[in-house]
Amino acid sequence: MNQSENSNEITAGQILKGLTDKGIDCLVYQTGGGTATIYAVMSRRIIIAGPGAYDFANPENSVFNTDDLYVGTTDDEDPGVTIPPGSTADQIVEAFFAANR
Repeated sequence: MNQSENSNEITAGQILKGLTDKGIDCLVYQTGGGTATIYAVMSRRIIIAGPGAYDFANPENSVFNTDDLYVGTTDDEDPGVTIPPGSTADQIVEAFFAANR
């Protein structure tokens, strides 16, 4: 799974595919103001990734920019992890598993 050429943008569909390929139930949801958030039901908790730009016509086309992407939980005490710019979908999926530890 690779992101678009010449860009730090990656679609929700690329991340969702990586998660579902590993047996994780997940979805992209509009969390207000056109913001996209990915939710994944992991073994220990729900892990989220965001923010992204929600595509109302096709949610899987929602775009996330790795210049400003966070993966973690909804727990206020969880600092989560900021995804390094240019990360691939596979690297983002691995961040979901790291956040579940």
